[in-house]
Amino acid sequence: SCSLLVITKYFIGSCKILKLLGITSFVRVLLQGELSVCLLDFSFGSIFFNPEDIIELLSIYILFRATRKLAINRVVIDHSSPITTCNACDGQGVTVKTVRMGPMVQQMQSTCPQCHGQGKTFKTKKSKEIIEIHIEKGMKSGQKIPFRGMADESSPDVEPGDLIIILKQKENDDSGFTRKGNDLFVRKPITLVEALTGYTTVITHLDGRKLIVRSKPGDIIKPIDLTSEKHYLKCVKGEGMPTHGNPFLCGNMFLILDIVFPESLTPDACEILKEILPPPSEAPIITDEMEETYEHHELVDMDPRESAAATAEYDHSGEAYDEDDEGGAMPGGRRVQCAQQ
Repeated sequence: SCSLLVITKYFIGSCKILKLLGITSFVRVLLQGELSVCLLDFSFGSIFFNPEDIIELLSIYILFRATRKLAINRVVIDHSSPITTCNACDGQGVTVKTVRMGPMVQQMQSTCPQCHGQGKTFKTKKSKEIIEIHIEKGMKSGQKIPFRGMADESSPDVEPGDLIIILKQKENDDSGFTRKGNDLFVRKPITLVEALTGYTTVITHLDGRKLIVRSKPGDIIKPIDLTSEKHYLKCVKGEGMPTHGNPFLCGNMFLILDIVFPESLTPDACEILKEILPPPSEAPIITDEMEETYEHHELVDMDPRESAAATAEYDHSGEAYDEDDEGGAMPGGRRVQCAQQ
């Protein structure tokens, strides 16, 4: 079917807006986790426009700054074979057929089946080429790097389109870092002793630098509010990702600290901690009489989801309440109906 299609395509240093009236074909192939190729072909008469997009999955190491080589396969015109004018259409790209319908004569124009509208006959071949992708500091996922004239060649008279490299950051890589904007996040386990008395670690940055990171003397690592959750979070200023276009302006590096608590403590260790640490703010005074008359319970570890599942099969009160609330049904009986006046 014919439709009016407005397509915008960005070239290096210029922007062309094409308005095509004709049949449009769109083919998109997406290979998850590997190299992805998007082919976009538009044809109208003898106009051919063939841009290509390649999505390159990169680790956060490479996005910090690197030059990457990439092998591509493209279709090019075989100049070792002759390029001749099509004999079927005399180089017009279309053929005209005259049809007589009684006293009337009708001319029907169609694309030449021999040269496929090119006006010339030629051969093509596959070519494997190596391109170098220069990734600037701080480039982000989704940014495009164009290579002018590196798409498939469709005609000897038409300049090939651009090859567009689209950067895409891998969701999981071996760097240990997570990127949000220009900030970097890294998760580190620490002991309770380190959280209370001081923490020191060595971090290997994306560019290979070794960073010795310490907490301030006397600083206790405690949780801070972040949205609905609490995290033990500390910041190393200026050690995040560089800003694209201004590499001297960097984001920050955040350490998400997971405090590993001891499984248990000896009675002697508990007494020492009581002497060192501040006393509880509202510790009740338990008298001998309270010890004798009050019930005694101990805290244990339990997942609330397991507790709910264990009692759900025996709990029918909720179902009975729901039915009764909706219409007044009695357990084991029929639903009570309102009397008609």
